[in-house]
Amino acid sequence: MAVTKWQMEKRRSDETTKASSWIFADEIPRVDVQLDMMLDADIAAEYLTDVTGFRMNEDVVEITDVEEDACTAVVSCRSMSQAKELVSAINLTTVETRLTARLHEVPEFQLEIERMWKWLCNEAQARMQRHLAKVDEVQSELEQIGARNRKGRGVEIGEYFRQQDLRRPLQDKLVELQSQQEEFCGFMDGVQARLESWSGLQDVAEDLEPIRAEFELECGRFERALPVYGRRTDILEAISSNQVVVLLGETGSGKSTQIVQYAYAAGFHERGTVVCTQPRKVAALSLARRVGQEMGNVPMLVGSRVGAQYRATRDAKLLYVTDHILLNDCLKDPLFSKYSLILVDEAHERSIFSDLLLGFIKLALPRRSNLRVVIMSATINPDLFVSYFSDWTGRKPPVLRVSGCAFPVEVCHEESSDDYTTAAYLKALEVHRTEPPGDILVFLTSPLETEKACRNLLSHRDADSSTIQVLELHGRLQIEDQQKVGL
Repeated sequence: MAVTKWQMEKRRSDETTKASSWIFADEIPRVDVQLDMMLDADIAAEYLTDVTGFRMNEDVVEITDVEEDACTAVVSCRSMSQAKELVSAINLTTVETRLTARLHEVPEFQLEIERMWKWLCNEAQARMQRHLAKVDEVQSELEQIGARNRKGRGVEIGEYFRQQDLRRPLQDKLVELQSQQEEFCGFMDGVQARLESWSGLQDVAEDLEPIRAEFELECGRFERALPVYGRRTDILEAISSNQVVVLLGETGSGKSTQIVQYAYAAGFHERGTVVCTQPRKVAALSLARRVGQEMGNVPMLVGSRVGAQYRATRDAKLLYVTDHILLNDCLKDPLFSKYSLILVDEAHERSIFSDLLLGFIKLALPRRSNLRVVIMSATINPDLFVSYFSDWTGRKPPVLRVSGCAFPVEVCHEESSDDYTTAAYLKALEVHRTEPPGDILVFLTSPLETEKACRNLLSHRDADSSTIQVLELHGRLQIEDQQKVGL
C-alpha cells in the first residue's frame, strides 16, 4: 500500500520553531519495472543503474509481484519528470534486456485511502500545533520562575521553597502534555496500520466513515487535554492484564467520563456490557448524557438506570447505574455474566450498597476469569482495596494515579453570621452583579435550607430577573428537576 508511516517532526534545534510535518506516498512518483528474473532490491538497484545510467540504491527499490522466475521492481523517483525519463531509458533497452517500464498506477481504492490519510494528517497537524502552543506556554511560565534571581547569588530559603512549589505543578503539567502528545501520535499510528491492512475487496468509502468519526472523537479528547488521556494506554494495559485495578484520579481528571469510552474503543463491549456505578442518581444520569453527547448520540450505545427507570435502551453497550441497581442485578445473577467490565466510581463514598456490591464482586472474580473491575476514586485509601482484592496467591491489584485539573481559587472570608442562609444568597447576588457571566454554586446543609435560599433569591433579584436563573439541586428532587441543572 502507498500510505507511509505517520511521522511527526520533533522539535528542531531552534527552540522558537515548532512544527509537525507528514509525507504522503501519493506525492512520490514511482516506476514499475518488469524483470524476467528474481532479484533482491540491492541487486535490482545495481542492475538498473548499469542499464539506465540512473544512480539508485536499494532504499528506492521495492520488489513486488514475486513469481518463480519474475518480479516487479518499483522505483521511487524524486520528481515526475525523472520518473518519465527513467521509463523512457528502460524501454529503449527492451530489445536488448527484455525490460519494460511504466509509471506506477495506484488503484482507485488506494487513492481514496491516500486522500483520507492526507486529510487526517492535515487536521492532526493543526491540532498538534495548538497542543505545542500549550507546551510552549507552560515552558514559558517555568522559565519566568526565578528569572529575577541574581546570577551567581543564592536566594533566601523561604523564596527557594516558594519557587519550588510554583515549579512542581508546571513540571507535572509539562509531563502530562507530552504524554498526551504521545497518545495522539499512537492513535494516528493505529489508524495508519488499519489503512495499510485494507485490500481492494472492501467498500472503502463505507469503511472510511467510521475512521473519520473516530478521528474527530479523538481530536476532541486531545484538545480537551484531560489528565486521564495521557494515561490511556497504561490504564487499558492494566485492565487487560489484571482482574482488579485501583485508580486514583483526582477531581477533574476525566476518569468518570473517559474510561468507559476507552474501554469501548478497546473492544470490552464485545464481551459484555461496560457498566459504571455512581452513588447518586443525578450523577449517573448526567454522566450518561455527557458521554452520549461526546460519542455522537449514537443509538443503543450509552444508557443509564436509576431506580426503576431506564434511560435510552436496555441493550446499551455502556451503562451508568447507581450502586443499588447493580447490587439488585447481582442478587439475580451473582456472576455478573452480562458484564465484561465493572467500574466502581467514587468508592470513597462508602454505603451499605457499595460495600455489599464490592463483596459480591470479590466472590464472583474467581469464577469469572474474564471479568474486569476498576475501583475509582479521588480520595480513596488504596491500601484498603489492594489488601481486600489480593487473591490467594498474594497477587495484588495495581494502583494507578492520575493527576487532576487545577484552577485558580481565591478564598474570601466573611464575617460570621447566625443566618448563614441569608448571607449565602446575598453573596450569590453580589457575585452575579460584580463578576463576568457564569455559574454560581451555593452549598447548604439541607434540602430545606436550599429551598429557602432559592425563594429568597428569587424574591430579591429585582432588576436581575432577566439574567439570573435559580435552580435547586438535592436528592429529594424528581429526576426531571435534577436534570434541569445540566441543561
